[in-house]
Amino acid sequence: MNKTITTQNNEVAEEIFRQLKASRVNGFPFFAYTGVKPQIFSETALYLKVPRNPKKISNVLIQYENGSDTYTVIFNGSDRHEDIYADGLSEMIVREMGVN
Repeated sequence: MNKTITTQNNEVAEEIFRQLKASRVNGFPFFAYTGVKPQIFSETALYLKVPRNPKKISNVLIQYENGSDTYTVIFNGSDRHEDIYADGLSEMIVREMGVN
């Protein structure tokens, strides 16, 4: 796994990673099904590099929204989805990639 870890406390990003790693899509582990690779852990976000897909998504940024216990997911730096709960992250990413 290729990842860059900042010197900041990255517990939140590691928790996002663990949640995605534990999730299943059509019976398969999320990372195996999608081919998505975690790239950067920061204090409150996880950056994912996305392989070729029908909707041409190349990267995903998942940010934890403290206080609401939800996530904001940004595709290709502009397509923003807010108030996503942890149990809906993997399905939403797969749907946006068009690989469902």
